[in-house]
Amino acid sequence: MSKKSAIKIGMIYACSVIGVGFASGNEVLNFFSAYGFNGFAGILVSSFVFSVFGYMIVDISFKTGLYNMSKCYRYICGPAFSSFANIVGICFYFSLFFLMLSAWSTVLDEYFKLPVLFEYSIFIILFFLYNIFDLQRKSISSFIRVIILAGTAMVLSYIVFMRLIDVFSTFGVIKYNLWYVSALMYVGYNSFVSSELICKACETADSKQSAQAGGIIGGCFLFILSFFFNLIFILWYNKNHNFPLLDMLEQGHSSVKLIFTIILSVCILYSGFNSGAIMVEKISVIMKTNKILTLVCISLVSLVAVPVGFTRLINFIYPFFGITGLIILILFLTTALIKNLKITKNSNEL
Repeated sequence: MSKKSAIKIGMIYACSVIGVGFASGNEVLNFFSAYGFNGFAGILVSSFVFSVFGYMIVDISFKTGLYNMSKCYRYICGPAFSSFANIVGICFYFSLFFLMLSAWSTVLDEYFKLPVLFEYSIFIILFFLYNIFDLQRKSISSFIRVIILAGTAMVLSYIVFMRLIDVFSTFGVIKYNLWYVSALMYVGYNSFVSSELICKACETADSKQSAQAGGIIGGCFLFILSFFFNLIFILWYNKNHNFPLLDMLEQGHSSVKLIFTIILSVCILYSGFNSGAIMVEKISVIMKTNKILTLVCISLVSLVAVPVGFTRLINFIYPFFGITGLIILILFLTTALIKNLKITKNSNEL
């Protein structure tokens, strides 16, 4: 087993969930911090489930020789389930692509009051280049993942250091209900992109053991970052902002805020482009259309995200895809486990 390969896959898996929602603190604030100290238990549960999920996807990919989630769905659960999961997945990728486009405009507005269509055009041009040059498979993607993980960790450390200099503020109101449901919905919501990316990553892994270790490492990365996010919000944050970390850097931290805005922008582009690339691939196969034509159509359709706004998209995407993603995940893994047991039993009898 190669440690380098395992860490690389772990970073791919972890970064699949670190879009603007996670890196800005929005997801942690809503899924975990809202439940006070129970949020730490929620983080532990979601990170554990995330690791187990990654391990099982890797196991399924290597056993079947399939490195595409659509084919895995079809092989394990049949064509009807595969069609349903693919339709829901495409809807999710559309929604996430729209969300990142809206977030892109929102973040740029922190410093530049550019025309909305100009911001949109920049995003779409970069998206075209990302797909045409297939940057998802190039070494630059590894560099981007390092920036996302290291940059987010550095900003978290900076906030902790500066806050520890101040007097500790009092804790806010703590909620104790349904933290475990929130934790599982978080995994369900993130399972769409993460399953696709770790499945593809298996194809380049040097061994099954490296890929499985990568799935577990991804969950560990997620746990560490989520833990410190949650700790910071419980100790020092009692507001509700689209980008909580930017909000905490509002007063007297202009240079750090600019750096973090750049990191957020990288997160937005990485998350948005990955979801868009998966969407383009799926639609091109289903509709049997040219990749460039699909890109053009998606770019035109994505204009509808401009007037909707970041907050409205989040309010829809989080709950709906959290529940549907969790249902798909449970059905898929349960069926895979049953089939695996049958295969093992039959081989023993032989």
